[in-house]
Amino acid sequence: MSWKEVTAVKSRHEFVLAALGSGANISELCREAGISRRVGYKWIHRFKQLGIVGLEDQKRGPRPDPDPAVGEMVMEIVRQRNLHPTWGPQKLRVILLRSHPEDEVPSERTIGRVLGKCGMVPPRRQGHSGGIRLQQGLPAQAPNDVWTIDFKGWWHVRNGIRCDPLTLRDEYSRYLFAIQALPSLKWEGVRAVMERVFEQYGMPKVIHSDNGRPFAASNGLCGLTKLSAWWLALGIDLYRNRPRHPQDNGGHERMHRDVRAELQVDPKADLATQQEAFDAWRMDFNMVRPHEALGQRTPAQVYNSSNRPYPGHVDSVAYPKHMDVRVVRRRGTIRYLNRECYLTEALSNWPVGLELSPKDRLRVWFANVCLGETDARFGSPLHPPAFAASQGDKPQLVNGELLPK
Repeated sequence: MSWKEVTAVKSRHEFVLAALGSGANISELCREAGISRRVGYKWIHRFKQLGIVGLEDQKRGPRPDPDPAVGEMVMEIVRQRNLHPTWGPQKLRVILLRSHPEDEVPSERTIGRVLGKCGMVPPRRQGHSGGIRLQQGLPAQAPNDVWTIDFKGWWHVRNGIRCDPLTLRDEYSRYLFAIQALPSLKWEGVRAVMERVFEQYGMPKVIHSDNGRPFAASNGLCGLTKLSAWWLALGIDLYRNRPRHPQDNGGHERMHRDVRAELQVDPKADLATQQEAFDAWRMDFNMVRPHEALGQRTPAQVYNSSNRPYPGHVDSVAYPKHMDVRVVRRRGTIRYLNRECYLTEALSNWPVGLELSPKDRLRVWFANVCLGETDARFGSPLHPPAFAASQGDKPQLVNGELLPK
């Protein structure tokens, strides 16, 4: 040791001996030595552990290199987070387990700490308890029991064209059939997308939508539109949210939140390149992204195609023999007892069935849905049939009663 080191060790030794003496005032001794209490206790602790050797200055130099494997895992966590900016530790750990042994993959908590230290965790916003709670809609027991459909709120791509993303998914498996960039909400564009999906995957039992166009009409008979009339003609039941209650289709709304966070924030040059981004995101959503509700499986691991094949073009509906069949005219009327009786333009060119009930009431059917009833001469507008009385403020199937055989 140099002379200076010997002097320093001697001074520290004298300080420690005084501090360990009976009735010593550590604070006063530290002031006399010109050191802080933290430093004073450090020397006392070292002396107790190592003796006078512990009072020598420790060598300073670079710390030993950490385990390279740990550094590589941290880099992989950061890489996966950059690929999936909205994924949390739980999903990231599932992805890491697909390519690394379990004993090399850190816990969700550790992954969360890594993300935090790398500045990849956004600050948590302070919310309030009065927010809308997302709920599940019509329960699905298997794939293709219920499909959900909606338009994600529009945005402009960089060339100024409006982009209306249409999304269609399976409720049970979360499988995303389509996220299609459409230039408008017109029903013809939606039908073209659905025909392509039906041809590839078959048809569902039920389609769940909100009450907006082109899925439903707020002032139309049974809320029918040309699109929903086509669904009924194909034998698909309709299920709708309560008005102004998007949380009735909570799973779909949750998926839209991801679309907003991962796609809407980065609009593309035009609809074609936006669609390319949609297709890549859909592939990742179905094939890569684990879902907690599916036991961390992907939608593609759960979904299987429907056993209800798409029949192709449908332009008619069959009714029992006891019904009087009328074709709805272009303006939404039917000819009955030499009178023009209005139904809805949504059913233009479709046949409807007229049935006289035992109480001499006239019921009007389309496919398996009773549109309403009136007096036997159709002297007043249609009213909801007695068996389809109001079901309160609940979302419901639009199929008051099954079509009689």
